[in-house]
Order: sequence, then C-alpha cells, then structure tokens
Amino acid sequence: DVYDICVAIPEPLSSRLYTSMKKCIEMHVTSLYEKIANVPSDDLLNQYYSMWKIYYKGANYVHRLFGYLNNQFVKSKRSVEGDAVASYATFLQKPDVKEIGCLAMDIWKERLIEPILDKLISLLLAAIGQDRLGNVPPNKDVIAGVISSFLQIEEFEYTPSEPVALGVKLNYREPPREFYQEAFESRFLASTEEYYSGLAQKLLADMTCSKYMEA
Repeated sequence: DVYDICVAIPEPLSSRLYTSMKKCIEMHVTSLYEKIANVPSDDLLNQYYSMWKIYYKGANYVHRLFGYLNNQFVKSKRSVEGDAVASYATFLQKPDVKEIGCLAMDIWKERLIEPILDKLISLLLAAIGQDRLGNVPPNKDVIAGVISSFLQIEEFEYTPSEPVALGVKLNYREPPREFYQEAFESRFLASTEEYYSGLAQKLLADMTCSKYMEA
C-alpha cells in the first residue's frame, strides 16, 4: 500500500510515487479534455458538469488514500524547499510540491478548464440572462453545479489532511476564492451592471420621473 511504498527499504519510494501519480492524473485529465473539446456548445455545460462530479469525487478519494504521502513526503519536502527559498530567494523558485488533492485540482484547472473557460462563462452568462427574462433554463442544477465547481477547485488549498483529535477546535478559514473571482465573479458582476443599467435607462425612457421613482 501507500505506506509500504513510502517507507520502503533500503530507499523510500515516496518521490517516485508522487511523480508517477502526477503523471497519471495529467494523462487522465488530458484524455478528458480531448473528449470535451469537441462537444457542441448546447451540451458543453452538461458534459463538463458530468465529468466534474466524477473527477471531484475521485480526487477526494485519492487525496485520502494518499494521506501518508501528503503528511510525510509532501510536507517535509515543502518545508525543506521552503527553507531553501527563504535563504536563496533571489535564485530559487517557490516550492512546487503539493498535496495530492490540490495537485489534482491544479491539473484539472490548467489542462481542462482554462482551454474552455471562455466558452463555459459565455454559456453561463447567457443562461443567467435568459433567467432574468423569465425563461428558466431546464438545466438550472447543472448551471449551479458548474459555478460551484469554480469554488470547489480551491477547497484543497486549505483543507487539512491530518486527522483531527476529538475535542480539538480548528480555526475556521474561508476557502480561497481567487479562481472563482477571476474566472466567473468579475464577469458576472460586469454583466449584471450592464443589464440593470440598460433596464434603468429603458424604464426612464418609458416612464415619467415620478413613475420611475415608484418603480
């Protein structure tokens, strides 16, 4: 199992296991991208969300399965590399060893989301626009799920992999929202501003000032 590999004698195989796992995830996500790249626009959100649900569930399982690797190899390596970076910050890059769950999310983001991100956002904003007009999209659960995926992708950035003893309270931290804010929220707010600005102008043109204020 993972523990036996990490403590193998005469030489632990943690580094090889980590590298192999990274390559495996990269190959898997690349194959998923090849499938979704040519999906028609009218089915893209459905296909993306279907893939995401399976991948997200699998990433959680794998993250827990590799708990020993996360707790021992990854954290010790990041600690050593972090010290080196602090000492030679001018010459070295920041450590790039991540826990398996975080690694899986980064690969998903870089190899699958980013190449189709503009299409996804355009479809989401179009569906939201139709909803504002009273045309409720039939796949509203899918739309909500796709938007949620932009938040879930950063969950592993702050989730502790160590077991927590009973009675021990953790200081709650808000999960990172950087990707969600950059990928979706900023464009959603811009489209919302545009929609309500246009609506206000239309009302002002069609109504008297007093009626407009009442509206």
